[in-house]
Amino acid sequence: MRVVVDNKFSQVEGSKTLRRPNSRHNHPPPRRRLAPRTRRNHARRNLIGLAVATPLFVICSPVLVPAAILLAGAVTGFLTSGAFRLTGLSSFSWVFNSFRKATGQEPLEYARRRVQEGIIQVGEKTKQVGEMVGEKTKQTGDTIKTKAQEGGGAGART
Repeated sequence: MRVVVDNKFSQVEGSKTLRRPNSRHNHPPPRRRLAPRTRRNHARRNLIGLAVATPLFVICSPVLVPAAILLAGAVTGFLTSGAFRLTGLSSFSWVFNSFRKATGQEPLEYARRRVQEGIIQVGEKTKQVGEMVGEKTKQTGDTIKTKAQEGGGAGART
């Protein structure tokens, strides 16, 4: 028969009981783990304590209430900015698609064609204005000549 000795207990080889070396009582060491039912009771007590303490803690806290309000505002602002961004992108997409459906072509091609038409119109208008200015100049020159011939060449006023 062999005896195995630990720091506090000894065990006879083949036996299931532990005994203290200098003890008359042959009891097993106390259990250190809680039984499942006891664990449940502790969890219930913790939840009840938390349910009672949380409202008092929140109401009496001068730091948590403003921090919670600030955090709620920051989250609301972040979500609002995302919603506005999404709304803007969908609006731009809708305008782009409706423009494409209305004109039957891409906006850049449409803009390029409109610019070319505008340049042609400006060129024609410039030509018309140039011809009109030339005619007015010729009329003014003719008028000055006729008045100069009528006035005797001196250009005196009456």
